[in-house]
Amino acid sequence: MLSHQTQAVVEKTIVTLCELAQKKLNSNSMSNGSFSEVKLLVEAAAELVDSVRN
Repeated sequence: MLSHQTQAVVEKTIVTLCELAQKKLNSNSMSNGSFSEVKLLVEAAAELVDSVRN
């Protein structure tokens, strides 16, 4: 079980990763590279969620 402080940091990191992905998706200058970046951000957030669950 994670400490309360660690849990808060992990949750904030997940939210930040998702916000960065959202900003990328909303930007007017989407390129193929941008989609790769969004995918990496979302995958990173998903891995954090999985690691907290286990």
